[in-house]
Amino acid sequence: MSEEKDLFQIKSCGGRKEADEIKKLLEQNDISAEVKEREKDFVVLVPNSEDIVNEALVIITSQEVYDEFYAGE
Repeated sequence: MSEEKDLFQIKSCGGRKEADEIKKLLEQNDISAEVKEREKDFVVLVPNSEDIVNEALVIITSQEVYDEFYAGE
């Protein structure tokens, strides 16, 4: 992924570790992703394709729900 204009910001993270975990999760599901450091946070970027963005959002949301459910036990 070379040009940032061809990328979509899928997630803003408070730290590098969280961003790297999301990048790894997406790559395990065959979605290329990259992490960029911004002034106050880190962002995860994916190719700007409607199908890829939608799939990435489902993967991230599913993981967040899973984590919240099992954190409560």
